[in-house]
Amino acid sequence: MVERLLPGTRLRHYKGMPYQFLFYARHSETLEELAIYECLYDNDRGTLWARPRAMFEESIAGTESMGPQPRFAPVFDTSLPRDADGHMQAVRMSGCAAPQMAGLVARQTLAHWEAIDQWESDESFDVGCAAQALEGAYAALALSRERGTALEQGRAHWLVTLMLLRLGQCVLAAHHAHENARLLEEDPQTKAVDHALALELQARLASVAGEHAGLVDEKKQLALQAFAQLDNETERARCEHFFEQGPW
Repeated sequence: MVERLLPGTRLRHYKGMPYQFLFYARHSETLEELAIYECLYDNDRGTLWARPRAMFEESIAGTESMGPQPRFAPVFDTSLPRDADGHMQAVRMSGCAAPQMAGLVARQTLAHWEAIDQWESDESFDVGCAAQALEGAYAALALSRERGTALEQGRAHWLVTLMLLRLGQCVLAAHHAHENARLLEEDPQTKAVDHALALELQARLASVAGEHAGLVDEKKQLALQAFAQLDNETERARCEHFFEQGPW
């Protein structure tokens, strides 16, 4: 069985047609794991499909010149930086915003926020929990790209960055942190607390990435100054508490 796909990953069928993975589900009677996916082309027979995960991820016997190949292969974005292991990031699209995804994404986003609260305080929050939370964060990002404002997309990038840092994937985290800052600047509805958390995210990224201590301290001070300027006492207290649990 291959590594679990993330919601929104674009796929190419071995016959050449484009699809998009949405999420995993279980058959209510057999408990067999299913892959739910979507056609990205006009198909008179339907748009949303389900296939047993084992079949969905199996390899198909190829020709003498090509050999075996996956039934559905992820499409990778060569323009993005590779992660710490040298892997490219699979392309994710906005099709996760189909109505069937909305409830799932909401639940995953809620679970993700609960996971943040456990980040430093609960020893049981292991890599597996972070990976599951990252899956939900990517789903929320896909949904925000379809329906959300620049602010909502920026907040989703913040969620993704945080879980990537928890998994030690600093290269990809830097990309999403950059998108977080850029999108916040684009939306006039961005709140002061969003800018403050973006500064804290930069400090967190610098610390996890092992940057020079002086640079980390400088970014930490910028974040603390931004927190101190927040008018909302509840927001300020929560941000400062979150900062205290940082990786420094």
